Amino acid sequence: MEELKEEFPWIEVFRQNILPKALTVPIDRKELQDQIRINWSSETEDRRAPFSSSYELIQFLGEFGLFYTRKDGRVDVRDIYLKGLGFKRKGGVQRPF
Repeated sequence: MEELKEEFPWIEVFRQNILPKALTVPIDRKELQDQIRINWSSETEDRRAPFSSSYELIQFLGEFGLFYTRKDGRVDVRDIYLKGLGFKRKGGVQRPF
């Protein structure tokens, strides 16, 4: 996560907004879009995401490799980013990291 924060300072604002929601993935794209709506206007210029919508934010995070779309259309988060971004996965054995 530290490398991401260096390159994209706004990722910390995103993370702070996601953490309290404890979203479970995979998640319906529309629901994710609704849950990650962030009012960027209160952030300083360097901590503001360069996106005008949550749809664009999801697209970017997908292109960057944090998110991916499953065959059924739901959005999932790569395991390596789950804890750092504050997402949870339904079922299975809890990972030690």
